[in-house]
Amino acid sequence: MSKLHTLLVTGGHPTPALAVIDALRVHRPRTRIVFVGRRTANEKEKSQTYEYQEISQRGLEFIHSTAKRGDRGLLELPYQIIKNIFLLNTVRPNAVLSFGGYISVPVCIAAYLLRIPFFLHEQTLQPGSANIRLARFACGVMVSYPQTMHHFKHAHVVCTGNPIRQSFRNHSSGKNVFSHLASPIIFILGGNLGSHAINMHVFNLLPKLLTDFSVIHQVGNIKQYNDWDRAMQHHVGLSPELARKYLPIEHLNSHDISQAYQVADLVVSRSGASTTTELIARKKPAVLIPLPWSAYGEQKKHALLLADAHAAIIFDQDKPSDELFACIQTMHKNVQSYSNAYDSIAHFYDPQATQKIIRTLEKALVTGCNV
Repeated sequence: MSKLHTLLVTGGHPTPALAVIDALRVHRPRTRIVFVGRRTANEKEKSQTYEYQEISQRGLEFIHSTAKRGDRGLLELPYQIIKNIFLLNTVRPNAVLSFGGYISVPVCIAAYLLRIPFFLHEQTLQPGSANIRLARFACGVMVSYPQTMHHFKHAHVVCTGNPIRQSFRNHSSGKNVFSHLASPIIFILGGNLGSHAINMHVFNLLPKLLTDFSVIHQVGNIKQYNDWDRAMQHHVGLSPELARKYLPIEHLNSHDISQAYQVADLVVSRSGASTTTELIARKKPAVLIPLPWSAYGEQKKHALLLADAHAAIIFDQDKPSDELFACIQTMHKNVQSYSNAYDSIAHFYDPQATQKIIRTLEKALVTGCNV
């Protein structure tokens, strides 16, 4: 089993998963890739997830997972394990690569029962409960930060770094789709689906922001909050001069996100693992708004990593919008010093992370799961 003929990829962190998938498609084009994830955000929210859109655009196989989180997920776990045993017997992968989250649990347990090697990648400083519980049965655990390794005492662990989108590492010389915007530019995003809390702050501050900045705003498409329609209404209500400086976008693909980072003078965003790594890679000053209910406070820990290095400012989403505007103004006045501060934490970004993950998989398959 020395070749990676078929790889099943799953987990709740699609951005690093897509980075590995894209690298495999370039460097291991004969590898069949199957992705198990969510087609929609949840049972009520019918908007397509970021991972489903991206996998579909690549023309790869996508299998919708019906696994649920919380107590309901635990009750249904035996059923989900059996369901995934049938799935794995149909797909017949020679390895499973998981990027955490509740979706990965029944897939990995089924792989273990079928003696299919499965591997975990942990993006965050504070590992999630799924990866911690699955680690002792995994063929290998790959982590993004050296200080995370001690959480996996009973597993084969290697530090690979956190892979980021291919487009972030290839600085395109072609025309940037945002080049028409006047500097300075703020790029605002709230994760793959957008953030209602961040959106509301932006809507409250729009006239102030647009007086001094151009704004690229990834609004998201969560129907529950109707934020996209709100953004359109705000845009229509602006004067022609200000409207030219406000660019609300429902969803940005990987290439467009990379171009938005490229032109941005500063970023306002959540502080998930992928966003943190991308900010370090691009050395972009950021006002970070950690998701308050992220597992084990992982987003706050990522935000502190950047803030302690003086590369970012942390803003509590429950504070008034005017305080967010003050943070943005402070950062803009000292934007170069915030950018230079990334030099002290540059080692947390490894441009070879994607290739290290692929090599770890292949080596483990040859040596019998010894990473």
